[in-house]
Amino acid sequence: MSSKKKIYSKVDFGRALQQLREVRGVTQEDLIPSSSRRSVGRIEQGSQVPSFRTIDSLAEGLRIHPLTLIVLAYCQDSSAASVTQLFETIKSDLIELVDEKRHGQPRSSGLE
Repeated sequence: MSSKKKIYSKVDFGRALQQLREVRGVTQEDLIPSSSRRSVGRIEQGSQVPSFRTIDSLAEGLRIHPLTLIVLAYCQDSSAASVTQLFETIKSDLIELVDEKRHGQPRSSGLE
């Protein structure tokens, strides 16, 4: 079974960005070198999806790795269990991809 079926998650960059700002004590204005205040507000409200370049800039302003923002955006909450579940899903996906590359074909999903 594909790991994509193991986790049901809605991407919420706005929630993740807002939480990270609060934890770091960073205001929207503090992120202006990374992105405009209007853009940060729109991302947090869910009306704008950040590009990879924007995620990279925001992460720099928050002093975190860009993947931290992405991981939190995919977690239903910021609990250790939610993060661990996502890491296990990512690990499973990567193992599957490496195995497929090594053997030259996708693994059977068991649905045939």
